[in-house]
Amino acid sequence: MTSPKRVIFDCDGVRVDSEVVGTQVDQRVLADLGWELTIDEIVTRFVGGTDEKFQRASEEFRGEPLHSKIRLSLTLTGLIDHLDGRIFSAEDVAEGKPDPGLFLHAAMTMGVTPARCAVVEDGQHGVHAARAAGMRVLG
Repeated sequence: MTSPKRVIFDCDGVRVDSEVVGTQVDQRVLADLGWELTIDEIVTRFVGGTDEKFQRASEEFRGEPLHSKIRLSLTLTGLIDHLDGRIFSAEDVAEGKPDPGLFLHAAMTMGVTPARCAVVEDGQHGVHAARAAGMRVLG
C-alpha cells in the first residue's frame, strides 16, 4: 500500500472538546455571537454530550459561517498560514457527515484521489464518511 499523498484533519470546531485551546477558542466565538459563557459553563454544557446535543447547539448558531469559526481556531493556534486555501467545511457540500461528499470534495479540490488520502477524525459520523469515500481513516 502506498503512503497517503494528503492527510485530512477534522478540526472544524463544531464540537467543544476538552482541550484548553479549543475551549478558549469556542469561548471567544460564542462571545462574538453574544453568548458570554465561562470555560466551566462551556465544558458543562457541551463536553461529553451526545451528537444530538451538539446538533441542537449548532442549530442555535445558524447564520454564523462555520468557515469563520474554523479560520479563527486556526489563526489562534498559529496554523492558518499552513492550511489557508485548503480549508473545507460542511458549508461546501449539500450533505454533512456521514455522507462522504465533504471528503470527496476536499480530495478533488486538492487534486488527489481518495485512495491517496488519510483522514484523522474525531467522530463516528466522520469515520463512516471517510470510509465511504474510500479513504484510510484514523478515528
